[in-house]
This record gives sequence, structure tokens and C-alpha cells, in this order.
Amino acid sequence: MRVIELYKKRNLNGILSDSMSFIQQNARVLFTNLALLLLPLALIGAYFALRTMNVGTEIVNAFTTGDYQPLMEIGVYYIVNMFITLVTSSVVFTVCSIIMLKYASGELMPKAGLGSLQPLLVPYTLKTILTFLLLLLITGAVGAIFGLLCIISPWFLILVFFVLILLSITLSLSFFPIYFKNAGIVQAISEGWKIGWQKKGTTFVIILIASLMVSIISSFFSIPFYIYYFSKLMLFSNPAAGMEGVVPVDAISYITYCFATFGSYLMTPFYVIPLAFHYCSAREESEGLSMNSEVDQFETME
Repeated sequence: MRVIELYKKRNLNGILSDSMSFIQQNARVLFTNLALLLLPLALIGAYFALRTMNVGTEIVNAFTTGDYQPLMEIGVYYIVNMFITLVTSSVVFTVCSIIMLKYASGELMPKAGLGSLQPLLVPYTLKTILTFLLLLLITGAVGAIFGLLCIISPWFLILVFFVLILLSITLSLSFFPIYFKNAGIVQAISEGWKIGWQKKGTTFVIILIASLMVSIISSFFSIPFYIYYFSKLMLFSNPAAGMEGVVPVDAISYITYCFATFGSYLMTPFYVIPLAFHYCSAREESEGLSMNSEVDQFETME
């Protein structure tokens, strides 16, 4: 079995190819550990996500009847669901990166469990959550500042959209210095933005390809839910009645949506790992790192 080096100069094809090879080689330990961590989050997240699916109808009802209470409840569900999504993303980023480090150091066992990911799992996950929150704050602040230009002309919305997309691309590598350099949050964002800006073209293409891949694979997990959804839809005379009027939040819809949510969570490594290899490739190109030096650093961290 070919050993895949973390720090190696790669073009786009090499990044994608080595990412898929890495996932294939470590599928058992990667997806087993992620499944144990993500299943509880999927069970909770599916419930709150389902409760937000009739938001369109509730907005219409709120302006028609003046009763905003259901809409406020949906707002709470949205906030909780967004936080669960944030925690889920943090867990996936952390687990994938720790496994990559363990792999590089030769410490990754074929049947490695959650215990083997300690003592890095909890502190790195917490740092990732805080980094996500800070990035959301930065993105929101930049969006608000540029959004003021829309007062001058609505055409500035195009500029705001472009700026937010560019910012999201350049900041997408901000998490990896946390794991690969044991960097602090501010340092990680600074270094991640620097690399992301220098490699924004490649970063954008990787994000695009990986996102499409994850979306396509994840869609298969949603098939049972939508079969149930549309079967119920055909039984109601008023399809515009909203999600609760068409598919109540019952046991079947919850179970099928849990399956869809869990499947989408579990496919996230196909997005994270290509970005991680892209980050390692950029560092190798700029710093000339080697796998042996990274192993030494990892042992020092522990």
C-alpha cells in the first residue's frame, strides 16, 4: 500500500487523487469514528431541521393573521439547527485532520477508536468551534459594511455577493493551522487567509468540485425522505399548505430525515480532506516542510 505524504507539492489533480486514495486507505477508521460522533448530532439536528421546513407558510400566515408566535418558534429552531451544523462541521474537520496526523506519524492503527484520537479531539474541536464563530462574525461585519453601499444603488448587491464569496474562499483554510501547527485562533485565521488568498483559484475549484461531490452522494441518502414526502403530498388537496400540512413531523418523516442528515454529515470528509491536502501542499511549496519534521512536531504536541 502506497504511503501518502502530507507535505508534497501537488497540482489540482494530485490533490484530488491523493485525497481519494487517503479516504480509501483509511475508510474504516475514518468513517467508524465519525459515525460514533455524528449519529447523536444527526438525531438532534434532524428534529430541529424538520421543524423549520414550513417557514414559507408561516411567514405568509404571520403577515396575514398577525400571529408571529409560530414564526418566532421557527427562528429558535433555525438558531439551534445552525449551531448543531457548526458543531458537526467542527467535529468532521477535527477528526479528519487528527487522523491525517496520526497517519503521517505511523501511529494510526486500522481499528483505532475514539480513544486513540485523544488528547487532541476535545481541545481542537472547541478551538474549531470558536474559529467558526469568529469567521462568521468577520464575514457578517464585512457583509454589513459593504451592504451599506446598497443604499447608494441596489447594483452594489452584486459587489457584496462577490466580496462574500471571495472572503469565504480565502478563509476556508483557516482551520488547518489549528491542527497542523497547533496555532491559536487568530494565528490560524491569519495564516489560513494568507494561503487561501495566494491559492484562491485552486481553492475555489477544490471547493466547487468537493461540494458537488458531497451534494451528489448525499442526495442518495435523501431518497427515502422525499419518497415519503411526495407520497404524502399527493394525498393532500392543498399542496401550498406547508410542510406541516403535507408531511407532519411524524415517526416516518423523522426517521427518514435522520437517515438523510446522517448520510450528509458522513460524506463531509470528501470536502474536508481535499482542502487539508491543498493546505499541506501550499505549506510545502512555501516552507519546504517534510513528513519527518511534521512527525516530530506532532510528537512534541502530545
